[in-house]
Amino acid sequence: MARGIDTAASAMVGIMALNDTLANNLANINTPGFKQSNVTFKSIQDVILSRSDNSSGNNSNNNTAPMGTISLGSVVDSSCVDFRQAGIKVTSNPLDFAIDGKGFFEIKTPSGIAYTRDGSFKRLSDGRIATQDGNIVQCITLPDKKTKDLILKDVEIEKLKVNSDGSIDIDGQIDKKIKIVQFKDVYNLTPVGNSTFKFNDSTNNPQNKPVLGKGFELTQRALETANSNVVETMVSSINGMRTYEALSRVVDANKNTLSKAVNEVGRIR
Repeated sequence: MARGIDTAASAMVGIMALNDTLANNLANINTPGFKQSNVTFKSIQDVILSRSDNSSGNNSNNNTAPMGTISLGSVVDSSCVDFRQAGIKVTSNPLDFAIDGKGFFEIKTPSGIAYTRDGSFKRLSDGRIATQDGNIVQCITLPDKKTKDLILKDVEIEKLKVNSDGSIDIDGQIDKKIKIVQFKDVYNLTPVGNSTFKFNDSTNNPQNKPVLGKGFELTQRALETANSNVVETMVSSINGMRTYEALSRVVDANKNTLSKAVNEVGRIR
């Protein structure tokens, strides 16, 4: 009985973590470039069940025969980001950009370099181009290919033209391009909030480091939508709530049975 309570309780904790993740996915359904997270579970431990076999009549020889296994419950294994590309929505803002294909915008934050698929940018008072959170967008200068802050101080934004490779055309001159990088394994990226990721490679493998993107198309006056699906997320959330309620009833049933065993079975009448 106590094992039943522990098994149900561990599953309830996992369901709570799942619902928190689903709630975050749903809350960011309108966030450009947002990538939903998925929760995976694993079994705590599978225990082998055996039965005693004394058919020989020899009580001193206690043989056992395996009957199968039983799980002691499940816990959250990991929460991983779903990096699948979402749809592209056309806007009227010349500082809105969407990446069609693999790649991330490189941005400079107070805590260092980070990466995002959210191309909703703005121009600061000093001419630097930044995300809506104020993180500075990085660019590549041409032809030396040095990384610098993207500055468009004396440019008329409404007439700004950015090509599909990220190069910026100012009055027919191209001397910089928006820096877009790609990763060999995107799962080395850790979410840090606001559709932003930090690169984290514990192996320090140089092949995993970001490289300049290729094979993508950058669309100006457009944004990538969130890859969360409202219907799927709501259905998963409802199923999670029902599972939690069922597990709660399992805990109550085991608790009532345990209470009777303690208070009634051993009572002398």
